[in-house]
Amino acid sequence: MKSILFNTEMAKAILDDKKTQTRRVINVTLYGDEKLSIINDDNKQYLKVEYENGAYRLEKIQFQIGDILWVREPVKLLKHTVDCDGEYFGTWIKYLADGKEILFDNFKEDVSGKKWFDKCQGVPNGCLREMARIFLKVTSVRVERLQDITEDDICKEGLDNDYLTWWVSECGTARALRFPIDGWKRLWKSTAKDGYKWEDNPHVFVYEFERVEKGSAI
Repeated sequence: MKSILFNTEMAKAILDDKKTQTRRVINVTLYGDEKLSIINDDNKQYLKVEYENGAYRLEKIQFQIGDILWVREPVKLLKHTVDCDGEYFGTWIKYLADGKEILFDNFKEDVSGKKWFDKCQGVPNGCLREMARIFLKVTSVRVERLQDITEDDICKEGLDNDYLTWWVSECGTARALRFPIDGWKRLWKSTAKDGYKWEDNPHVFVYEFERVEKGSAI
């Protein structure tokens, strides 16, 4: 099972059933005016990179239709519990998206040697697989330019009025409520690497998904 990383706000949007779509930059080298499209072959999806002379190559797509993904959402360790011999047997963790706290007692053997574990810090790069509580099934995939996003898709990305209201309070810009695209631009630019900003208009995979129960994902 593959993992997919979401920040705190987007994990919350998924939990609130407000986010059903995500965009991921296509990491493929282009040399000119190649055309990108999605093709299906033997029930798998591939990125088709087509050249002006009609030649083409196929690139594997990371997330396939039907794949079940577990979400790497931000988690903070709160405190450890120990037995009489001083050995860890449980750790209280907090999901930052909604503040839910649980006692987690199923760590991998090598985790207890990590500095962030001993110091009760946030788990780097999102939660561990064993901590996952959000599972998504990929229902469709397409390719487009980042700036092709519509207002309807912005809502599917989780930027509804609640999120935009939060954005106004944090960033002090009333334009976000009047023009949802402004909130989306700011969100994308706050996380995108140089070369993949809004103004760069990179090609992206657009993945649509639905939540599934943990039991059906395993």
